[in-house]
Amino acid sequence: MITVKLALVSFDLRFYGGAERWVIGFCKYVKEIYGDGVEIDVYSVGGRGVPHRVSREFIERELVGVAKVHWLKSVSVKGFNFLDQRVVVKLFTALRKHDAIYALDVHLNVLLALLFLYRIYKKRVVMGLHEPLFIELLRHGSKALVENISVLRRIVFDLNHRIVKKFLLLRLPVIHVLNRAQARNLIELGYGGEIRYVPNFYLLENMRREVKSSPEFTCLFVGRLEDVYRKGLDLLSEIIEEALARNRGVKFYVIGSGENQCIVEDLARKYPENVKFLGFVSDEELVEHYSKASLFTLTSRIESFVLVALEAIFNGVPVVAFSGSGGHEEILNEEQLFGRLVPAYDIGKYVEAILYYYNAWTSDPNKYFEMRKKISKLAEQKYSKDVVIPKLMEVLRGSTNESHCEKRS
Repeated sequence: MITVKLALVSFDLRFYGGAERWVIGFCKYVKEIYGDGVEIDVYSVGGRGVPHRVSREFIERELVGVAKVHWLKSVSVKGFNFLDQRVVVKLFTALRKHDAIYALDVHLNVLLALLFLYRIYKKRVVMGLHEPLFIELLRHGSKALVENISVLRRIVFDLNHRIVKKFLLLRLPVIHVLNRAQARNLIELGYGGEIRYVPNFYLLENMRREVKSSPEFTCLFVGRLEDVYRKGLDLLSEIIEEALARNRGVKFYVIGSGENQCIVEDLARKYPENVKFLGFVSDEELVEHYSKASLFTLTSRIESFVLVALEAIFNGVPVVAFSGSGGHEEILNEEQLFGRLVPAYDIGKYVEAILYYYNAWTSDPNKYFEMRKKISKLAEQKYSKDVVIPKLMEVLRGSTNESHCEKRS
């Protein structure tokens, strides 16, 4: 018997980045834990010019028997995407039937519809901040953008975010944040609503492998190879160059794809014995690489809560990352076992951290293997679906009677 109807409004799921994978993982785990007590609809808002890493059929196969997917087209005006007003009306009408709505999309007219649903129909509306750059855009407008855009686009962009900030986002009743820094920033921006901090969960828990020992020391990088600045692809290149100049015993495996993958391809050609570019891989292959990796290299400059860092520690792989670059700092600060933070963009210190783990691995491989097993066990205690999903459901239920959404026995 269905007792709770949930709706998720997401950016185009075919983009298949961290937020889109989060939506799919959340739906699967909610259905697994709560069964037929929850009905889920997902509204995927398309964006023109957005790359599609997977097909519509792939998404629908992933969510078959879990959630119904609705595909919404947007229109593009001067490079900005908006939902057609007729589509917004249909979305508004559909969302009225749900008990709770979780939105990851920040189209202006979508936010306006959500605000009306809250104000007029008293629906439980939760905005999820999954875009790491969003807070900076609210604070600094187009100045937070790295890429060059025309003067006209910059004016439209700033107007759009000023409206979002003043009239929509800060009036929504509940915002879900992935790290505590986001909460502090929202308060500084003047948000007076309910802020709920719930960290990410491990998306690939049902594919998990046992931690495996490896005959070589491998540093694994996983990420989109598109945004050089945000993902720190330039930093990754410098780190690999310096690390290999100091020690050829270290191997680097890079997983991902995108328009700037040539950066990694060049390194793989230059160091064929030490750098392996694997491109885009399936989730099954990804988990297999995690299970055998010795260290995870995270080079991002801007992140909210890095899913790949969570995937790494769940598979017992310690993480090296730069400080001041996102929610993964909370992971590494709370548990030193999970890895090391180095001063922001200090390549020398970063390489020293890699070599610290390399020396620990070479001096006592068995001890290193036992450390990895401890990391995996501790990550499960903190970030498993059984820990995080009930917290997210509490955020979504709000005033809904808890008995309306009991776990499966």
